Amino acid sequence: MDGTMVASVLSLLFVSAVSQTRPSGLMWSTSYASTAAVARKMKRPMMLVLLPKEPGVGPGVKPGGFFQDPAVVRALAGHVALKVGPSPDGFALARQYKVHSFPTVLLLDPDGRLAWRIRGQLPPMVFADIAQRSISATQEFGRLSAYLKSKPRDVAAAADYAVLACARDRFGDARRALNAAGAVSVKNASPRLAEAWNALGDSLQTTGNPSAAIPLFSRALTSSGFPLAYARISIASCYLMMRQPKKAVPYLKALERMGPPAQGYSAAASQMLLSLGRRRPTTSRTPLAQ
Repeated sequence: MDGTMVASVLSLLFVSAVSQTRPSGLMWSTSYASTAAVARKMKRPMMLVLLPKEPGVGPGVKPGGFFQDPAVVRALAGHVALKVGPSPDGFALARQYKVHSFPTVLLLDPDGRLAWRIRGQLPPMVFADIAQRSISATQEFGRLSAYLKSKPRDVAAAADYAVLACARDRFGDARRALNAAGAVSVKNASPRLAEAWNALGDSLQTTGNPSAAIPLFSRALTSSGFPLAYARISIASCYLMMRQPKKAVPYLKALERMGPPAQGYSAAASQMLLSLGRRRPTTSRTPLAQ
């Protein structure tokens, strides 16, 4: 048992959740060269989706399914978009932007500078929120950087800065900001601080260090709503990567009980428990089967 099962469950969940929506107004480019040229000329942000296989390949996978969700479409209005799998473009972009896990979404400014990196699958509403935030992320990152020079103990500002720093792969900067603010001593993490801990945990989990990621995700367990759900699914995933499924089960069961606030991860937890033999199959149709 490893993290492959986790990725496949989440991928199926979020593809199936939007598979019945109508085709969107998103326009997809055919190559990175054309994507970059249009973005520069029209001063529009870019979205690059790097996939482990060619778009639309595989049983039950419908081309563009996730990106037909209305919230996602609205958030990406104005973006120039490209989806690539294992191809010359895909390999070159993976090297250029140091992509080591798939799927990965890169949100870039019109000049190709990284604004936000999204690793793996997210629920549509969460993805849409990040896509909107990424448009002003460069300016906000600069503002927070300047602000923290005079107010380094502001935990909320440090948390926001850390999230943006992690989105740019500046993990050392994120840690230093949180340490300077004394965030480690905060017992009950706000959703903003929990997002920062989760982002730092992601940086370790996706680079193959799940044991070091777990303490960071654990700091978000005192939060609520989606940050709490994300921490639980992430800790469970880490234990599965470490081949310790028994330790993953309590987090999956707690996640399963969360229901709607988990934004889809409860259904993923149920499917993972079923795969681990901790749930009996039912005759009713689950969201994954719809």
